[in-house]
Amino acid sequence: MTRGSIGKALAVCTALALQAGVAAGADWPQWRGPGRDGVASGFEAPKVWPDKLHKLWSVEVGDGLASPVVAGDHAYLHSRRGDDEIVSAFELATGKLLWSDYYRSPFYLSSEARPYGAGPYATPTHHQGRLYTFGMNEVLSAYDAASGKLLWRIDWGQEFKVPHPGFGTSAAPLLVDGQCIVYVGGPVEGALVSLDAQTGKQRWRLDGEGPPYGSPMVAEFGGVRQVVTQTRYSLIGVELATGKQLWRQPWLVPNAIQTPIIQKDRLILSAPDSDLQAIQVTKGPNGWKAETAWSTREGTAFMSSPVLSDGRIYSFSTLRKGSVYSLDAATGKVQWTSPGGLGENAALVSAGDYLFVLLETANLLVVQKGGSAWTEVARYSNLAVSVTPYALPAILEGKILNAKADSATYAYPAILGDRILIKDKDRLTLWSLKGTEEAKKPAR
Repeated sequence: MTRGSIGKALAVCTALALQAGVAAGADWPQWRGPGRDGVASGFEAPKVWPDKLHKLWSVEVGDGLASPVVAGDHAYLHSRRGDDEIVSAFELATGKLLWSDYYRSPFYLSSEARPYGAGPYATPTHHQGRLYTFGMNEVLSAYDAASGKLLWRIDWGQEFKVPHPGFGTSAAPLLVDGQCIVYVGGPVEGALVSLDAQTGKQRWRLDGEGPPYGSPMVAEFGGVRQVVTQTRYSLIGVELATGKQLWRQPWLVPNAIQTPIIQKDRLILSAPDSDLQAIQVTKGPNGWKAETAWSTREGTAFMSSPVLSDGRIYSFSTLRKGSVYSLDAATGKVQWTSPGGLGENAALVSAGDYLFVLLETANLLVVQKGGSAWTEVARYSNLAVSVTPYALPAILEGKILNAKADSATYAYPAILGDRILIKDKDRLTLWSLKGTEEAKKPAR
């Protein structure tokens, strides 16, 4: 073998090793994880679930319900102190602050929104070395994720008479095919906008109803890649390449905040005081059609989005004062429900054979997936060091992003192998599933 061929062989081996490492330690770069669907990859359960989690570090980060995201050895967060919104990067191993950016963005709460604070609500998106944030008053920013340098910023709040939905902006930016897609506007009018992710220049724009609270998804229906999103009063499918609206289905739930699940030619979602529904989207000789394939009252939910795993849907219901359920994704038939009394909201993450259920009461439940009955395998209490509504867990290399144990936990956690990162009201905390001494050893 020649030196050149040896060098090429080593390069290939190195590339494969790096790919394996990336697969094993997948990032949690956006709302609801890598697939934007609440599913964690590469999770390996402990041989014995510990009696309690070990706290590795906890830092004060400010208020807000946005979830933390993780890329490589950095964790990122969008939060608030007073009238300033803050974008920050932390060293994942230690919680050390690496950089932060402040900009003034006062937000005046309606009486209905006061229990959830002045945000921010929208989770950042990390994509190709950049971090994209969407503030309460629709300030869209793009940063160099390594240095924190501001690359571009657009203040959408200057265009509309009412510069945001009533409760503030909560839909996470969607990064796909070189586009940054956001829904801007207020309760009466708005626009779904595609921007060049590098420059912030507009690619296409679809004007119409006001924006939703739930985040958009990408789906392929009828052979066409499309952005699927709620508006204030509808569900719509928009051609990803051009911004052309393909179909529309009335969805008369103005405060709906769930992110839909995409399953083949269906999208599945619920809303407050509404059934969980599977909407089938097809293209026929007479054009596009969206019809309800099945629905179930069991699925009514406030903020909790469902997850799909192995042909089952797992979600949280406001029935019975708060419960978790499993149903068949093909038929909508309920397979089991948990005991009631779990509260107002839960963030769900599917990880291997288990379902992580982070309640807003700062309790984390670990549940066996599948089967014909609710099977709880572990419960961890008082994980809030200070908790705020709405962030989703991410699971990465045995690490879990967590929140404060003295406040509510509405944000999704990040599950990182044997660690969990949680954002509560004003703290970010990294917990370990290992025992105290084992957790002190460096992650491999």
